[in-house]
Amino acid sequence: MRAAVGIVISAILVLTASTGAGVASAAEARTGSEAGVQHYDSCTANYFCGYDWLTGGNMVFQENACGLYKLAGSPAIDKIASIDNKSTHTVLLMDWVGYWDVIWESLPGNWGDLPAAAHDKADAIFILC
Repeated sequence: MRAAVGIVISAILVLTASTGAGVASAAEARTGSEAGVQHYDSCTANYFCGYDWLTGGNMVFQENACGLYKLAGSPAIDKIASIDNKSTHTVLLMDWVGYWDVIWESLPGNWGDLPAAAHDKADAIFILC
């Protein structure tokens, strides 16, 4: 089963990288309200952070090490509404729908509210290196 999940994630990454299918652009997150920018101050340099409200709010995820973070059992599962990617890595937010569906791709420096299609749906975060 673990190998199958790895193959599915690899296939998603190849498809995402080559076509961008199903992945909103980094610019879309930046169009979120800038009124809450002060909330993003809590994200440490070189980290990726997820928040439970639009324009920031309570930080429910903060990590900088590469890898796949399954959010089951964490306060972040299905709660991330806005993000701040202060890391140097591309980060994928994924929803489990029988397979890992990439719902958001965050490039380094990307921050803001997630679009409605990705809001409160992340079941895993994959920090690529």
